Formats: sequence, C-alpha cells, structure tokens
Amino acid sequence: MTALQPIAVPHLPRGRVVLAVAGPGSDQTTQKLMELGIEIVCPLPDPALPAPVRSHGDMLFFHKGERKILLAQSQKSLAARLAERGLRPRYIERKLSGTYPGDILLNGLAAGGRIFCHAAAASEIMAGRKIVFVRQGYAKCAACLVDENSIITADPAIAAAGKAAGMDVLRIREGYIALPGYPYGFIGGCCGFIDGETLLFTGDPLSHPDGERMLDFIERKRKKTLNLKGNLADIGGILPICENVIDDTCK
Repeated sequence: MTALQPIAVPHLPRGRVVLAVAGPGSDQTTQKLMELGIEIVCPLPDPALPAPVRSHGDMLFFHKGERKILLAQSQKSLAARLAERGLRPRYIERKLSGTYPGDILLNGLAAGGRIFCHAAAASEIMAGRKIVFVRQGYAKCAACLVDENSIITADPAIAAAGKAAGMDVLRIREGYIALPGYPYGFIGGCCGFIDGETLLFTGDPLSHPDGERMLDFIERKRKKTLNLKGNLADIGGILPICENVIDDTCK
C-alpha cells in the first residue's frame, strides 16, 4: 500500500514524486512533469528579483526536510497551496532584493546533513544542520545533488567545499546551459529527482561538453536520468516536496 508523505531528505525522494516546485521556464519540462503525474506548484514572480529569475524556485523556496519549508515573503499563493497539502511553510524575516547578496537569502544547498551557503544567506536556513560557508552565493543553483554525498558543479568554491567535506564531486565546465538574460545558467537549475533513482534534466546532458562524464558519474551512483530534448535550460530547478512510498505498516 502507498502513503503520501513529505520528502524527509531535501531533494532526495525515496519513492515516486507527486508534488514539486518548478518555475515556468520550460514548456516541455512542465508537460513532462504533468505526464508523470507530478503536481507542480509554481512560485509567483518576485518583483524584487531580476526578471529572468523572478519565478525560480531555488531563489524563492528552501526545503528543510519533512514538512518544514521556508519561502520569500512574496510567495503568499505558494504558501497557501503548500499548507493545503499539509506542509508547514514559513516566510523568512528579510525581503529579497534585486542586488547581490540580497537575492540569495534562500539559496542554500542541503546535502549530507550540511548546508552549503554564503554567509549572507538567511539565518533561518541554517538551523539544525552543519553549515559550510562558501563564496558562491548561488549555492543551490550551482550544484546538482546526485545523492547525499555526491554533487556535480562547475563552481570552484562549491567543488572545493564539497571535497573538503568528504563528498564525491564532479567538476564540469561553466556554460552550455541556457538562461535568457544571462551568459549562461547553472547545472542545479536544470534538473531534479522525480523518484528515488531518476534525475530529470530539462534538456539533453549531451548538449554539454561534459555530458558523458555527467551521465557516467550519475550511473556510478546507481541513479539514472530522464532527458528531455534540446539544450539544458536553467528554470530554477525541479524541487520535489512530496512522494508516494510503500508503507509496510499498511499491509
């Protein structure tokens, strides 16, 4: 028997994802998620942020695990939808601003019981976890989490911090990821898990010059990918929240 429940470890479901936060930046990604039976909750544009990232989940949303969720103050509609599903959204105390580092208050990478984040990130995201401070303010954007101890990133600060923390890190080249309005986007913004072993990419990883290395790395971690067509596109990530898992107590 299956039971709907919030994902315990941020970004890493055990079962089939049924609820996720995703921005509206890719029609084919939205269509695929709907085909997979995943309900999408889309952040409202935050007028304080630059136009290309105003609806990016990794800028407006932070999952602490289980039912605990932090949101930018602009996300009233998103908060209401999450609360309807039994989650516990809470707004951070500070408002986002359009200039760095006022735009990164929710941009932390939760991985392996740690949070990798810039010192300017909101203090609320730090509670209950070991903090690893990094120079890269867009920590969640900049890394693809493959498992609790494995990441893919083009950022030297994230790569160095991950290795120092004992993680397995695949360093890739910058660029080759579309984000209109910017020279390029980030690897963390173009993927997310749709079940316990499948990472959905918003385009074809082989459009990136390190695509084969990424796919090999993911396979070595006993994960697989579902790849859409075209170039990779940074939409602010696919952020799973709730899943269906086998509940042994219901046999």
